[in-house]
Amino acid sequence: MNIKYQNLLDNFEIMTDTYIECDDGWLPLIWELCERITELDIPLRLLTVKEKFGRLRIYPDTYNEGVEDIIDHYEELSGSVCELCGNSGKTVGKHYLKTLCSKHAENWNL
Repeated sequence: MNIKYQNLLDNFEIMTDTYIECDDGWLPLIWELCERITELDIPLRLLTVKEKFGRLRIYPDTYNEGVEDIIDHYEELSGSVCELCGNSGKTVGKHYLKTLCSKHAENWNL
């Protein structure tokens, strides 16, 4: 596992045993999301954090309105952040969608 994601898992109890499948550019979004959910002080674990259809997808073991609002916010935000580098981006692709900055989108043609 990427050392940056291991640091995330080590720092947030809600990330214990979380399956992560996305690139480093979204790490700051995931970190902020974890901070906000942790502030709610409710028993919860994030089961999966991944890219799907060019956006971040987060699946918790329990839903409630506060958690769902936070997750929705960061999933939406990921559509404007390059998954590779974290710079401003947009969703690109024809058959396989990915959110990328203009530099990384130059080489993306799927």
